[in-house]
Amino acid sequence: MSAEAQRTLFLDITRLVTRAGAGPLTGIDRVERAYLRALIERGARHFLCSRTALGWLMISDGQSAQVLDWIDRPETLPVPALAARLIARPRRTPGLEAALRGIATARIRPGALEGWLGRAGSGRWISVGHMNLNASVLGAARGAGLGVGVMIHDTIPLDHPAWSGKGAPARLAAMIAATAQTADLILTPSRSAANDLRRHLGPSAARLLPALLGVEAHEADPALLPATFDPAQASLVALGTLEPRKNFGLLLDVWDGFVRDRPAARVPHLHLIGRPGWGYDDLMTRLKALAARSVPVFHHPDLPDPAVAAMLDQARALLAPSRAEGFGLPPTEAAQRGLPVLATDLAVTRELLGDYPDYLGADDLAGWSAAISAKATVALKRTPLSLPDWTAHFNLVFNHF
Repeated sequence: MSAEAQRTLFLDITRLVTRAGAGPLTGIDRVERAYLRALIERGARHFLCSRTALGWLMISDGQSAQVLDWIDRPETLPVPALAARLIARPRRTPGLEAALRGIATARIRPGALEGWLGRAGSGRWISVGHMNLNASVLGAARGAGLGVGVMIHDTIPLDHPAWSGKGAPARLAAMIAATAQTADLILTPSRSAANDLRRHLGPSAARLLPALLGVEAHEADPALLPATFDPAQASLVALGTLEPRKNFGLLLDVWDGFVRDRPAARVPHLHLIGRPGWGYDDLMTRLKALAARSVPVFHHPDLPDPAVAAMLDQARALLAPSRAEGFGLPPTEAAQRGLPVLATDLAVTRELLGDYPDYLGADDLAGWSAAISAKATVALKRTPLSLPDWTAHFNLVFNHF
């Protein structure tokens, strides 16, 4: 029997509960989901823990498969009663919270978490979703005698506050402080992220464990391709939350130049795939202006994974001009499918993909324009890159925790 099956693991799934039904999962959401799925597949004795407006819901492992199915297929959730909609926190999915209340093993009022955990047995508290990383929650787990494992995905708000939303640096600083005070194990998704985090942790950096995330190959479904994606056209794809650090504005500058300098028939198509994030308004204004001029730049905020996989399979290249990443799933997913990648020269991208991408400077407009033109000219697939999987990730984590 595996080590995690011999103890009780308490996985905080609050982030997934807030996100279920709100469109495709983002990077951190996917990590929390991977942990939920791993506990089920590995036969680990566990509870799923979700913080709500009225306290905590604790769901036993016998119900975890149902929870995962609701997360993956929120359309199957029962319609919540009015009371459930009223007490759900902002941004929380009331249907999922109401459904969890119906199957919860325990409902714990605020302030009673430590006592309940102490009675539930020895084990580990795991939090990988950047939520509830505070002295109250982590301290309660520690006070109940649990080991505490936390993942910090990146330090971008502290290192580059101009690329983060208002209040993000202070929130992350507080999370890191609480983690340093309470965690027995501090995970990062890459060695690059660990190097960044060491500067902020001080002596607590000794507890750091870089554990590369798994890269999943989603099955493509061409039937789900959006109507604006024409397989006969030379198309390039950029994937990620639309926020300033992703540097998608650079790509719009490139396409402005294409439209200015060449006939319309020779302008490749750009497809931006991702949900709006902080600082999206300026980019939205530019996208609307480009659409008004019939520039072939298209935004897809809510594509399911099979549709994204189909676009990656038929595109000429993935464009990743991001200025900072803790891991960066899109370039790895593209490389796994043999799609050429143009990327900024980040330490984490070199760590994960080596020489696979063509690297460019984050502000090198001429370089990006030339490289994109070259990729758009010829449909050239590469040998798919073999990348880490989730099995390796969880073997490493559970051998240390």
